Amino acid sequence: MLEWYKHHVSIVMIGRFNPTIFQPKWLLSQQLIRQSLAESAKGKLQIEGDTQLKIVHPSVTAYSTDSYHIQVTPEQYVISSVNSDWLEELRDLTVGIFRTLNHTPIYKMGINQEWHFKAIDNVTYKSIMSKYIPSDPWSNLVKNPSPISVQIASEREDEYKGSVVVRAERSNQVKNGIYLLVNDHYDLVEEPEEHIGCEEAIKALESVFKDSIRKTTAISTSMMSRT
Repeated sequence: MLEWYKHHVSIVMIGRFNPTIFQPKWLLSQQLIRQSLAESAKGKLQIEGDTQLKIVHPSVTAYSTDSYHIQVTPEQYVISSVNSDWLEELRDLTVGIFRTLNHTPIYKMGINQEWHFKAIDNVTYKSIMSKYIPSDPWSNLVKNPSPISVQIASEREDEYKGSVVVRAERSNQVKNGIYLLVNDHYDLVEEPEEHIGCEEAIKALESVFKDSIRKTTAISTSMMSRT
């Protein structure tokens, strides 16, 4: 099995948000994060490479702490772990935020896991990807077919509406590596335009988070063990 280089878990909410609320000072005032965590947010947002910014604006709030990254726009809330140890805390912080902001309309939710796996060389990378994108059907159509990306959607096996989407492609962070995303997506309400509140999102997140992590981890383990 390949060794993973980076691993992140993220929680995504789709709805209607006021980005300026989600800054560390407000979270601290509501006793949702510790003082030390709020202080670690100063001037940090990992965007690309070593670029660090902190943005608090009516159209977007984005920053990083020692434990999580957060980005909120009027349509989307995204919080992701800095490392793989801060998983249940990620869920608990999100639940705490929206219990406090309980009139926030939320329509959809995603619990996502991302990995960057190290491959030995380009041959290994192609070998792994070819298991999911066979080159034989393309051999008579194009010269030297090489798999770049594969994405597949699966129906849900629980009572929720939505899908599970798996995407594998070349990593942009590790040489000859594989980037794997498993997006566990939930459609929470029937008529988003008329919906007020986030009770469904809170209940769903509390109910499914651990099982979602277990299932999406199993997908990753199975895929990357086929080396």
